[in-house]
Amino acid sequence: MHALSCDFVIPCEAERVFDYTINGGEALLMFGVDDFGQILSWVNLADLALELVPSCRESLHSCVDWYATNRERVEITLTILRDARSKVHDLRYAALLGPSKEHRMLIERVCGRRGPFGSSCHPSHPRSLSVTKASSEEQQ
Repeated sequence: MHALSCDFVIPCEAERVFDYTINGGEALLMFGVDDFGQILSWVNLADLALELVPSCRESLHSCVDWYATNRERVEITLTILRDARSKVHDLRYAALLGPSKEHRMLIERVCGRRGPFGSSCHPSHPRSLSVTKASSEEQQ
């Protein structure tokens, strides 16, 4: 049997990924934005999170001015992330099917999801069962 594949993203998981990324940006604003490497790393995380809302991802690519200050980069990226979070339930904007491998790994990191319905967003499907099932199917 084939390993379970996560060919979709549940909107509440997308929200959690956006919340995680937004919290990271807010922490950067609170505790300093002096380290360009840290800013670049976080902007790359934001870019990955925005994969689900392509119009917002395009906004990030066109709006982040690399001649701006670190603070301005973070503030602009946070604005775009908040906009994307508000659009994740609207299928006119959100692309929840076929996430990249990197995005699936981010979901697993933030939400603990390893397979379909392996999320706390689906209480009728206990996470431990789907993780066990996913693990057993991956081994076959």
